[in-house]
Amino acid sequence: DYMVSIGYGLDYDGHHLWMVGGTHAQNLTDADCPDPGGTGVYHTHVNAGSSYPYGECDGFILAFDPDSYTLKYGTLIGGPDYDLLTDVSHDAHNVYITGETRSNTAFATDLDPSRYFQVQNPNQSSRDAVILAINEDISSPSLVWKSAFGGVLSDRGWGIAASPTEIYLTG
Repeated sequence: DYMVSIGYGLDYDGHHLWMVGGTHAQNLTDADCPDPGGTGVYHTHVNAGSSYPYGECDGFILAFDPDSYTLKYGTLIGGPDYDLLTDVSHDAHNVYITGETRSNTAFATDLDPSRYFQVQNPNQSSRDAVILAINEDISSPSLVWKSAFGGVLSDRGWGIAASPTEIYLTG
């Protein structure tokens, strides 16, 4: 079985080591993607893409205990096409993640649309940058918001940094 996973971004929030990247893995287990809060909200083991022979790439988010090297939280995030997460940062309350999505019809449709910065690029052959915020409460992490970001051509978020009042994105 062919499977490729690549880590791109790494950040330590003072409690946990967060890693983001992309994977072609199809169906992961609870051990691969633990959900400590058990709510299942914005948490999945299943790669949403299926058009690539081994599954499209979905982004992954992992949080490790840095002392025991134990995986404490994990999820796949993406839509039916190619999605990838490239960098991660934090402030006092949230973990911020950036990357790209080509899943322009499904990636940002599961949260309140009034909280998006902008609509997604309707051009199926290009990509938008994405920005996500997850609360850093590892006992029950949840997605606070996510949004597309970019113009009518291809855009990708490469780097992200956070301060107490601002989020900075490069791409």
